[in-house]
Amino acid sequence: MKKIICTIAAALLPCGAASAQDAYVIGVSAAMTGPVAPNYAPVVEAMKAYLEHVNGRGGVSGKPVRVVVLDDQAQPSRAATNAKQLLAQDKVDIARDTTSLFEGSLRAAELRLKAGDIARADVARLRVDALRALNDARAAEADRRRAQLVLGYLIGAEAQAMDIRAADSWPPLAVFDVVGVADELIERRPDVRAARSRVEAAQKARDLARGLRTRDVTVGAQFDHYPINPSYALGSGAGNGNTYGVFMSIPLFARYYYEGEIRRAEGDYNAALEALDKVRAQARAELSRTLSDLQAAAERLRRYDESLSVEARKAADAVEFAYKNGAIGVMDLLDARRTLRTIQIDSATARNDYSKALAAWEAGTRRFGSEEQ
Repeated sequence: MKKIICTIAAALLPCGAASAQDAYVIGVSAAMTGPVAPNYAPVVEAMKAYLEHVNGRGGVSGKPVRVVVLDDQAQPSRAATNAKQLLAQDKVDIARDTTSLFEGSLRAAELRLKAGDIARADVARLRVDALRALNDARAAEADRRRAQLVLGYLIGAEAQAMDIRAADSWPPLAVFDVVGVADELIERRPDVRAARSRVEAAQKARDLARGLRTRDVTVGAQFDHYPINPSYALGSGAGNGNTYGVFMSIPLFARYYYEGEIRRAEGDYNAALEALDKVRAQARAELSRTLSDLQAAAERLRRYDESLSVEARKAADAVEFAYKNGAIGVMDLLDARRTLRTIQIDSATARNDYSKALAAWEAGTRRFGSEEQ
């Protein structure tokens, strides 16, 4: 936990907006309420306790660190907001790196122009791409600010929205060898469990309606004891004040056999069965689509991590080296840089898509109630 908090705090140091405020603000997305809250609450409390320790020793660079927890209730839509913030931050980092690279190349090209080693047209091309990279960096910064405002609104920290930085890292890439959606995953979904409960209730109501036709024969015995007037009873044969009785009750249905109640209960039961089948079909289709999206996103991200990003970086480095040694022209350099930047942004987007698909899959297959997550 100490390493995690130190990493989070260190991530805030390069942010110019954060250094202009009185404290660093860390935004954390976690399920603080809902069925899985017991799994996350201790982690957040431990984070807050350690930050209190850090702030007690002077904070980070003389400023306190404050954590703002976003309760996503383990819902993919809320967790996706945090993923958007991470994507916006990655795009800003990529744009800044590209801008810095073009600025360095432009300075070197102007020196080569003075030495007569490069044409003025090539310098103009570099300057155009440098300005374009600067515009892209500003656009990425604007997207990041919009994501910060959304997070700030959700956690009630609008005044400190510009200081919020998503500290959670991207989820690691996992291997999904699931062939299909198992019946167990479908049956433990809340909507399917609710539909099964409605079927059980309708079945009991049907049995109760059928029981109305049962002829309940009642047999009973009765004994009464009561005081009598002694003067009247002496020699009169009036008895001793005790009575005995036996009775039997048999209900007779006179042209009414509860057909309406029974048919209505039968209709409700059949409707509940049809609704259960419909919910199961929808759940299977939804989980199958979610699993397909997750597997496709994981495969796409794996291609970027294992081949595309690596090869694009190697190609860009080779082109940079060749250009510095005069082996290629400026157009080849610009093409290589554009390709690298495009692949970097596509890789960040693929990571964002994978994160959202993973959140949707985990939300659809999570155990609820007393079951283990």
